[in-house]
Amino acid sequence: MSDCIFCLIVSGQIPCHKVFENEHFLGFLDISPVVEGHALVIPKKHFRWVHEVEEFGEFWEAAQKVGQAQINGLKAATVVFATAGFQVPHAHIHVMPCLAVARKGEGGPMPLKQKGEYLPGVESAKRINMSPSQLQEVAAKLRNSVK
Repeated sequence: MSDCIFCLIVSGQIPCHKVFENEHFLGFLDISPVVEGHALVIPKKHFRWVHEVEEFGEFWEAAQKVGQAQINGLKAATVVFATAGFQVPHAHIHVMPCLAVARKGEGGPMPLKQKGEYLPGVESAKRINMSPSQLQEVAAKLRNSVK
């Protein structure tokens, strides 16, 4: 789609802070993150909704690789994955590292909220400001941690 911001990123017409790329998917930092290291994983081919992505399993595997890079490269305690897709009409998965653990819950440690909220929805969450150089630094850490 010629007017889709994510399609323009895939085509190289708009720059991004890339953290992951393979034949079908691209992962890059959100320029208006909820938390440091907040990334988006998108299909390179335009799909409106996540459930429409033909390589659905591979899509989530790409998101998992970005999440694992956040755990390894940013020392995240856990990772939050979210999909909604109302603000940008291109399928995408938000991958957000949770850098601290506050207390134990029924299933183990519970994530500590930090400089933004994960719920009720990532699209309405408070955002943090990061400079281009800070984003570059985080992207490099994640790229070096992707396996």
